[in-house]
Amino acid sequence: MLKPVNDTSSEMNSDKFAKFNMESTLNKASFTLFGIGMLLPWNAMLASMDFFIAQFPSYKPNFSILVAVSAPMFIVQAIVFFFLQKWSLHFKVTLMFTLSTAITFAIVLVSLCIDDESTAYWLVLGLSFLFGSCYAILQAALYGLAGPSVTLMNNLNLGIGLSGFVINLLRVIVLAAIKDDAEGAEIFFFTTGAYLLFCTVLAGRFV
Repeated sequence: MLKPVNDTSSEMNSDKFAKFNMESTLNKASFTLFGIGMLLPWNAMLASMDFFIAQFPSYKPNFSILVAVSAPMFIVQAIVFFFLQKWSLHFKVTLMFTLSTAITFAIVLVSLCIDDESTAYWLVLGLSFLFGSCYAILQAALYGLAGPSVTLMNNLNLGIGLSGFVINLLRVIVLAAIKDDAEGAEIFFFTTGAYLLFCTVLAGRFV
């Protein structure tokens, strides 16, 4: 009679896999927070559009900034698919959150600190283009990380939905307390930047 063979290597692999619970409570919370962070700068831009219109009266930022963010998304997605396969998803998420943090702070600082309207406008437009590129890579990487788990995918989508609610709630509070568009924009962007910095640290922890 043949005796069953103990596959010790399979048991070891199973033990190693068991040590990492992909759908742990911490990971589910992390992906909800990532979902919020992914769209928060975009929502901050929309909420601060009155500020940009006042800062750049010679241009049409309510159109051009939105186009600058949206235009690179398809092209960058294609670049990610064909040329950035060697980058790990974890690395891409951490890097894109890092860059998005820097861009978010830079957009409001450039708008407030550079007096020349034309220079400030084109810098903001360039930063908006870079944010759109980062968003495209971040979106692909986050869905790639969450892909094996329906639960994490649901948490990510929940966070994306909450992102608009969070910024709208902040907008209501700011409008009720502060009438100045510049101060409101500072609150939107600095709060968003701080949150993205938190997401960067959180992404660095995720394996």
